[in-house]
Amino acid sequence: MKRLVILLLVICCVHPTFAQRERVTSKRLFITSGFNLGGAGFSPNFSQQLEGSARYRRTTNFAVGNVTDVDGNSSFAIIANTTVGVHSGFIVRDKNKKGFTGIDFEFQQNKACYSFNNPFVYSFQGDSSLKWVMTDKYLRAGVTLQRTFFLSDVSAMGGEQHIYARLSYAHTFYNRNFNVRIKQDHFEDWTENGRGMTARTIEANIGKGMISAEVGLKQFSPDKDRSVDIGIVVHVPVKPTYVDQYTFYQGNVVVGKQNVTYHGSSLMLNFRYNFQPPVKHRAPDTTRKAPPVVQTVDTTSRKMDVQLTYKTSHQKIKIIVYDRNEVDGDKISLYHNGKLIAANVVLKRRKKRFKVKLDPGSNYILMYAENLGEIPPNTAAVVIKSGRKKKNVTISSDESKSGAIELIYTPR
Repeated sequence: MKRLVILLLVICCVHPTFAQRERVTSKRLFITSGFNLGGAGFSPNFSQQLEGSARYRRTTNFAVGNVTDVDGNSSFAIIANTTVGVHSGFIVRDKNKKGFTGIDFEFQQNKACYSFNNPFVYSFQGDSSLKWVMTDKYLRAGVTLQRTFFLSDVSAMGGEQHIYARLSYAHTFYNRNFNVRIKQDHFEDWTENGRGMTARTIEANIGKGMISAEVGLKQFSPDKDRSVDIGIVVHVPVKPTYVDQYTFYQGNVVVGKQNVTYHGSSLMLNFRYNFQPPVKHRAPDTTRKAPPVVQTVDTTSRKMDVQLTYKTSHQKIKIIVYDRNEVDGDKISLYHNGKLIAANVVLKRRKKRFKVKLDPGSNYILMYAENLGEIPPNTAAVVIKSGRKKKNVTISSDESKSGAIELIYTPR
């Protein structure tokens, strides 16, 4: 646990500094790393009654409490499923900007917890035993494939919101019941004066594969350099972890014998925080000849594509332009009925406003793409402000067509 905490601190403090290197940023490939915390949920077990009627009966985990081992040592424990870990990998954004695909390498410490009611009350080393608690606590290392699907432009972190799905295969090791290593033929005697219980591990499958699946909501920051995942995860080992056989005694007589199989699988809530600065690559050689840039010349050389028609009774309006998605260097020139309003406007998060006086009838606001940015086509978020009314639209342009808005002005 201490090593995991140290890893979390290193990632939180060091990883964001990678983004400060003076290199050109990619808008599609992101390096990811972060941590996860989770718990609650349920872990199934299988019970087989061999003889008698005395048996353990499953009950709800009670979150926290003191547990005592067979040697009489008492300690505070979290009596619930838990997960804590770190991960690192990369994600790639789709060309259509609708989702991400990625690979993560994970290292976690997980715990499946099982609570039972005793068949009868018995005393052991001065304490009355009321409940029986077992765990399968293990380390898990594996690889995860993830896929996200765009849901909306609004999230609690200020950026996009996606639905995500993760599927992983991992190897588990260092299995423990609380702090005791799980191994075959481990025996404990919890009887006093002929009353109580004995426990023996009759089967142990340590160091096995595990398949995990997770679904939930992913929320991005505006620049997508941070994200938060909140979901439900299920861990399923390929084999049950161990089987304990319990024998119950009253008056030195066996009143019940039971096998309990602890699968090691668990269903629980999971929270994940991700750092994901875009990948940096070497800046271009400025001594070389720069690629040609589309010039704001004859706008009729490209087809005008009217993507919105809007009616207004206000002659004076405002046109607001900005980049609502990823800021990828899109540059436009803005025209009104063939007359230049503004040239070489670089679209950023910060909105730029222009006043336009309309002519009676149809008016055409044309967005001429001066480049295609890093992620074609050239897209501009546009807000038309007419009096107290607003209209939002996204206009796309490329080297063959210019996106346009038709404004039909009818005086009052």
